[in-house]
Amino acid sequence: YKHVRSETKMRPEEFRVGDNLQVTFPGGSTRYYKVSGVDEVYYKDDSYASIAAGATASYAAVGNLNPPANQIYWFGSVSSQSNVRIQIKQPASTDRLGVNLAPQGGFLFDSLPFFNTDEGNSGKIDLWFSQNNHPSTQVVNRTNVSITPVLMWIGRRFTILDLGNASPGVVQKVKVGGLGD
Repeated sequence: YKHVRSETKMRPEEFRVGDNLQVTFPGGSTRYYKVSGVDEVYYKDDSYASIAAGATASYAAVGNLNPPANQIYWFGSVSSQSNVRIQIKQPASTDRLGVNLAPQGGFLFDSLPFFNTDEGNSGKIDLWFSQNNHPSTQVVNRTNVSITPVLMWIGRRFTILDLGNASPGVVQKVKVGGLGD
C-alpha cells in the first residue's frame, strides 16, 4: 500500500516530510512551504500561580509556544488536571507603541470548559502557531478551593522550507490564528 497525496484535506496528524503547505497568516497574507521535519510536541505549562476559588487569572502569553522562523506548531489538544475553564486568544496584539506583545489582545479563539475525569481534562482544539503568533491563555477557577493549574499542550512541530508566493501544486491549507479551512 502506497500512501498517495491528493487535494483532499488531511488532518495535521497526517502531514509528512515532503508535503507542501499553503499557510495563511493573520491579516490574510499567504505563503507556501515544504515540510522538512515533523516532531511530536508535549508541552507542560506549569507557570501559573495559585488561583483563588472562583477567581480568574489575567491573560498570559505562552511564550514557550512561540516557534522560530523556520517552524510552525499545530496543537490538537490542551488538557488540565484541574476543574478550570481555559480561554485561548491568538494572535497576541501589540502594546500602544507597537513594540511589545500584549497577551490580553488578540481574538478569543476558544473557551474550553473542563470537567474532572480519571484521565484528566481534555479539550480538542485546532490551533496553528507561527513566529509571534503564539497563544495567550486565561484560566478560570470554577471550584470553591484555591488551585494551581497545570496545562498540557499536545501537538506537532513542523520544520518548514519557504517556497515563496507561487503555489507548488498540491498543498494542504493551514490557517495561523485558529480555525483551519
